[in-house]
Amino acid sequence: MKAFRIAVLSLILLSLFFTKGAQAMEGGLLHGVPGIYGGSPNFAATDGDTSTSVTLRCNTCGPQSISWSFDEPKRIVRIYSHASRNTVTVSLLNEKNEAIYSVSGAIIDQTVDVPGVSKITVSQRSSWNVYLHEFDVWEYRDTEPPATPKGLIVTPGDARLNLYWSANQEPDLHGYHVYLDGQRVTEKPINAITYVISGLENGRKYKVSLSAVDTSGNESERTAEIEVIPTKVVYIPPPAAPTGLQGIGEYKKASLSWTENTDHAIGYFVYRNGQRVNFAPITENHITVENLPGGTYNFYVTAVNQNGVESARSAIIQVTVYDYVPNVRGKNDLGKVVVYWDPVPGATEYRIYKNGNFIATTDGTSYTDTDVLKGELYTYQVSAVVGGTEYERSKPVSLRPGDYISIPDPGSIGGGGGSRIFDSIQDVIRTGFSFVSKYSTWIMIVLAVIFSPVAAAFIIWLFRKVRQPKTTKEREQREREEREARERREREQREREEREARERREREQREREEREARERRERDMRPVSYMTRTPRAQRRARRGRS
Repeated sequence: MKAFRIAVLSLILLSLFFTKGAQAMEGGLLHGVPGIYGGSPNFAATDGDTSTSVTLRCNTCGPQSISWSFDEPKRIVRIYSHASRNTVTVSLLNEKNEAIYSVSGAIIDQTVDVPGVSKITVSQRSSWNVYLHEFDVWEYRDTEPPATPKGLIVTPGDARLNLYWSANQEPDLHGYHVYLDGQRVTEKPINAITYVISGLENGRKYKVSLSAVDTSGNESERTAEIEVIPTKVVYIPPPAAPTGLQGIGEYKKASLSWTENTDHAIGYFVYRNGQRVNFAPITENHITVENLPGGTYNFYVTAVNQNGVESARSAIIQVTVYDYVPNVRGKNDLGKVVVYWDPVPGATEYRIYKNGNFIATTDGTSYTDTDVLKGELYTYQVSAVVGGTEYERSKPVSLRPGDYISIPDPGSIGGGGGSRIFDSIQDVIRTGFSFVSKYSTWIMIVLAVIFSPVAAAFIIWLFRKVRQPKTTKEREQREREEREARERREREQREREEREARERREREQREREEREARERRERDMRPVSYMTRTPRAQRRARRGRS
């Protein structure tokens, strides 16, 4: 009894400890937003009132979690939770309903950085009811607006304006807003780099501008206004296909040029491997496509007229772009490392760097470094020199020279020669690992030959050990099913026989009743003779005759 009182008192003190200091949180993403608890909305954990709470039931009592969902993925940077009587688990889930972050505790106030959150759940799995007093999360707030869009081109059409512009490069870009005469015409940011404003009045002058918006709602400054007058479309034949397309491959870029087209063309579109490079027509007859990985690309050009009609494509040309960055690999060896790479076109020499420091120059495609210590880790990079210019270094390659120590002859310890003596127990361990790594294949073969009979016997024993209970269970299950099937057939047979007997008795009863009824009718229809009358009837008949 004394132990029971101590346990109850401990639980009360623990509950008071977990409840102490609960704060009413405001300003978070979920403040005043109901969570889904047992299929119904519940405000208790996000109402800013510490006296209310959501009861997360024990594992056999009822709902054990409450959740909130978002229409768009959020980037969560802070989590606050205050529960009593036990801990809860806060899980952040992505749009596939997969947990991407979770944290547990009774009181949680943690700074995080978790993007792509589409749902949040707070749950518990204990045998006690847990009270969730307050819960909230905070979303990342970006206050820096994106850059003002560039390259805005507006072409008039019949009661409409066609807009083209270059794409912004911000990773958190959400879209663009279009303004007409200072009034925004897009309800929400558009995720495109073309737009058509229709329903306009031909002959009237309009002013068009553009802004960019990021995922945090920050809007850039608008572009300079462009004045355009919609006009009724007059048929303009498609321009002729551009001619004279030429290209030169350079370091991570391709320079293209072609003959200027004066046949109804107002600009050009350039295509790389079938994909348009510029989404707004360029007016020049040359372009430099930059930030290209090394490789060969197919380019062609089309001309476009004022109505946005493209010409046939020009001839396709191939341009090879070089990045001049060697593809470096390496291998460890005994007391040395070897670095090698693929040749870079046009390279006259290569510069080798070890741990960030220049060590050598070579005109080949490999380098052997013997100035190394066994077991030490080294990082190597290689840069190519093309036309007297050194280009960027390769990605670093980490190598560790082989830890090889030759085994001494028996006489070396006593002064009788030999290669060398172990310096320390560490050398012995490294030599052992080096030996195992070098001859691992042969070691595995020898071990397999030695231990294969034992392993086979163990596997057979284990298989029988595991299979036997399973076979017994399967046999018992099969016998039980056969017994149940047999009993079911016997029961059905008995029921069928009883049904037939009952039907036979009913049929005999009907036949007997029909026979008695038939005999009764026949008896009633026969004439009654004097002799068959009863004595009373005979006396009555005699008195009647007298």
